[in-house]
Amino acid sequence: LCANDEEQPVTQTTSVMTLSKNDSAYSVAGLEYYWYYDKHDTLTEEQKHFIAVIAGEAIGANTKTQKAVAHTIMNRFKEPRDVWSNVTSVSEVLIKSQYNAVGGPQYNACMTYLNHRDHSSELYENLIAAVIPIYFECETDFTGGAHYIFNVNGSASLLAALEAQPNRYVKCGPFEGISDIEYRMYRCKW
Repeated sequence: LCANDEEQPVTQTTSVMTLSKNDSAYSVAGLEYYWYYDKHDTLTEEQKHFIAVIAGEAIGANTKTQKAVAHTIMNRFKEPRDVWSNVTSVSEVLIKSQYNAVGGPQYNACMTYLNHRDHSSELYENLIAAVIPIYFECETDFTGGAHYIFNVNGSASLLAALEAQPNRYVKCGPFEGISDIEYRMYRCKW
């Protein structure tokens, strides 16, 4: 689904890729390659779970914050530590981690939409288009390898626990487009 960094021969063609306003294409590093998302692609159960967790954690947040949540999930999968150690799938990260959204009202509403997807919800379709490239590892992580992202107001005890262990956790950010007053990100050092 996404190109690697290998140089490929270029052949002249007469066809041109066109996109309508309803299609999503993502370019990386100045159009070096595209990841194309067709909104009619079928989502796997794991992808639905991934999207619904992000909806539950950040549906009211801006797109960059939603992407940050997606990156923390994938960082836990790519570099398993802490409670999500020895995971073999993204689903296991979601099950073993403390995502408060699982089973909550936003998670359930999103999962209902995804299980009966008719492409009618701009909110969920925009979320899907924003985070699926991260699931497929076609978008560079901008979080500095963060494993945690949380709303400061709703997670004072988590913030205190992470800040009390500076040898174990390092703060990531602040990042442009994400309020450092409202959201914090941390990476597990070991």
